[in-house]
Amino acid sequence: MTLLCRKGLHDLDDPAVARTAACPCGCARRYCLLCRTAAERERRARAREVRRGPVQLEWTGPRRLSRSGRYQRRRGRGAPLGLRTGRLAYRITPQERQVLQLLADGLSGSEIAERLWLARLTVRDRLMKNIRLKYGVASNAAAVAQGLKRGAVRPDPAGRRLPRTKAVRDGARSVIRLVKGERRPRHDRSRALQAMLDGLYAWSEAHAVSLLWSAGHITSRHVPQTRNAYRGEGVRTRAAKEAA
Repeated sequence: MTLLCRKGLHDLDDPAVARTAACPCGCARRYCLLCRTAAERERRARAREVRRGPVQLEWTGPRRLSRSGRYQRRRGRGAPLGLRTGRLAYRITPQERQVLQLLADGLSGSEIAERLWLARLTVRDRLMKNIRLKYGVASNAAAVAQGLKRGAVRPDPAGRRLPRTKAVRDGARSVIRLVKGERRPRHDRSRALQAMLDGLYAWSEAHAVSLLWSAGHITSRHVPQTRNAYRGEGVRTRAAKEAA
């Protein structure tokens, strides 16, 4: 009868595979060297991933490491991208990235819901709200600017054909103020908004950001560094609830 290891993969009668270890009771026990080596490698790889932390795929600004982070960098261990002394930056989900791209292309909330086969309230109250919270902004236009800065959104190439007129320059200054948080987003039916969008050949303020980014009127220096205010479901602690 052949004696196999616990996983049933190797023969413990083979001296090249089997090893003998002393039990606490004093008797000898055979174990599989290959299985133990594989388990040890898997444990070290898992510990290495935990030590490195989550990988941030988006640009999260300059890294301000704590003393322990700088110590690890000097020892060659490395620190995760986006590690700061404050709150870590959140990554948007693929569905939120798709919604943000459609916003940059000029679609409204109802059109995005129809394109993605979702409810209009789901797009407006959940996806768009989570994007604004994760990027730490108060408007969809500023969220598009943050996505363009971090490389999560592609700008509209039609902005390269914008004319060099006074209306475009005035509209760019107004949109830059919105991106910096110096003014609130205008109502969709306001005459001032319609006049600005007509001068920029845009469908919305978020689309205007994408066009002006492609034209070079808005760059990463106009987009401020923000901190996210997103807290997922079940993450809020008792102290945070009491503070709120």
